[in-house]
Amino acid sequence: MKRLLTAIVLSVTATFPTFSDSLIYAYNDTGEHRIHIKDLVSGNDRLVSPAGGAAWNATFSPDQKHFVYTWQNDGNSHIYIAPVDGGEHIKLTEGSLTAFHPSFSPDGSQVVYTDWKNRGIGIMNRDGTNQHLFAESEYAESHPVFFKDGMRILFTSYRNRSDFGDPGIFIYHVETDEIEETGYFGSYARPSHDGKSIVFAGKRSKDADQDIMIAELNVKPGLIPISMKNAVAITEGGGYDGHPAFTEDDKSIVFVSRRAQSLAFPPDEENDTAGTNEVFIMDRDGKNIIQLTHGGAVAWHPEIIKSR
Repeated sequence: MKRLLTAIVLSVTATFPTFSDSLIYAYNDTGEHRIHIKDLVSGNDRLVSPAGGAAWNATFSPDQKHFVYTWQNDGNSHIYIAPVDGGEHIKLTEGSLTAFHPSFSPDGSQVVYTDWKNRGIGIMNRDGTNQHLFAESEYAESHPVFFKDGMRILFTSYRNRSDFGDPGIFIYHVETDEIEETGYFGSYARPSHDGKSIVFAGKRSKDADQDIMIAELNVKPGLIPISMKNAVAITEGGGYDGHPAFTEDDKSIVFVSRRAQSLAFPPDEENDTAGTNEVFIMDRDGKNIIQLTHGGAVAWHPEIIKSR
């Protein structure tokens, strides 16, 4: 059954230029998390999500003309789609729902997302029709992301967890409906664009902070999972690092980190809205770390694209 779409309109609907090297991220510099798009060439940074609720987890469409994100208010969290250059924000999910972490299929025709209320991964057409679940279990499934081949979806799940408490990282095979265990454990896992590697936030030990890790994947499904000993930590301990994603050439990784926070800030007071959690970018080997945001707020879920 075709779903009725609900529209909301941003207060700013002007047309903006096409960006080169654009960063999209959530930031709570306005007192609540809202979506920003920053041109990394000019430094122009603008709000692109509405006020009145918290906006997170934004990702660009493959054609770079739209983005999807989570907007939370009134106790529910829903998925919205909006044009990058300003205009209507369309609500794609309906009802009492807790939906997070949306991202597009490689051809831009579908959106996958976390459905925490129904404990599965949701998938729908980009207009909100044909919503259904896969990878359902009694555990929390989250952070689904398509591989560029369109035939696999990476996600995390507590159906298996490490000795340190990190969720397992899994691959859903679209054609066969099979779920493959990678053997790795961590959060916010994202695949490389060549499909050979994943980057994620994981722990070195039970009491350690999260670091950014890279791991190679088995080429063929069904092989014995690789162990965590094959995952390489590319950031050093001493502070929270998370939400990593490869740039389009797979040569760099954008992520968020507490490393810009004042040493005087009490670590036990850090949370989603308190402290400093800025966006950084680094080489794939962890070298040449550069800070991209400087607002002194808490950033979430960054992604960088280049204009074509």
